[in-house]
Amino acid sequence: MSDRIAIRDAEPVDAAEIRRLVHANAVFHGKPELAVVTEEMIRRDGFGPERQFSALLGSVDGRIAGIAQYAIRYNSWSGTRELFVMNLFVDEPMRKTGLGRALMAAAAKRTLELGCVGMSLGVERTNPALDFYRRLGMEVTDRSAHCRFKSEDLPALIG
Repeated sequence: MSDRIAIRDAEPVDAAEIRRLVHANAVFHGKPELAVVTEEMIRRDGFGPERQFSALLGSVDGRIAGIAQYAIRYNSWSGTRELFVMNLFVDEPMRKTGLGRALMAAAAKRTLELGCVGMSLGVERTNPALDFYRRLGMEVTDRSAHCRFKSEDLPALIG
């Protein structure tokens, strides 16, 4: 890692930067209307008593320019835990600096520190970052599809 790059755990005071990076990622994917998370939600869900995610922040020359948000997933078949990277993003001007790789390396280190058996993430096949993940050595699989219900659709299932 370059002396210009630093990675650290996010803190509650970083809520505005986390929100900015999450929104920038949604814009990058052409879906800015989906990034409705607020700083209050981030403080509640990232740092509150019922934490839903953790985050690593990456900076270049002291300026925060990237994020790796993650959560632990449990595999009930094997009784093991896996670190799931739900959001990896680097500001466009800071791409190709090594910051994305440094964030993934820090997430890998955290995976081992937490006793997880592996690290995974979801990525759309059209995302140019797919080649980046392959270069890091990640296996790209087709074993599963992402399925979900929106809350407004649940009453029909409940009956």
